[in-house]
Amino acid sequence: KQTRANFYDMVTKWKWRWNDRNQVQFMGYLSRDAFRLPGNNVQTVGVNANSTLFEWQTAIYSLRWTHFFNERFFINFLTAYNDYQPGYKIDAPGSNARLDSRLIYKNAKVDLQQNTEKHQFNYGVSAIRYEID
Repeated sequence: KQTRANFYDMVTKWKWRWNDRNQVQFMGYLSRDAFRLPGNNVQTVGVNANSTLFEWQTAIYSLRWTHFFNERFFINFLTAYNDYQPGYKIDAPGSNARLDSRLIYKNAKVDLQQNTEKHQFNYGVSAIRYEID
């Protein structure tokens, strides 16, 4: 009846090869979702509220540079950033409640790949950082 929902998702990808040995790739993703339940819907589960809003949003970005030393050996440099923010809000007579949280993920990574006629060798190092709020 009075339930409302909205959302969007956006994705972009970009790849640029500036010469035979180097290329750059970018990827971005944004989304936001929200829905609101009228008070009579949440009262059935024991919540005395006028309305409840559930919402979350996500942002993801990555940038990768690939350098080809030759046909059999290349290196990737990658950085990534993810930001996830869920939350909810309850409007109740005399008291309101809101809970917001956030998880941020950061990554920096270097990968090397070497191909021989019989084998493929992969080497690399990665650093990851999480922030929780």
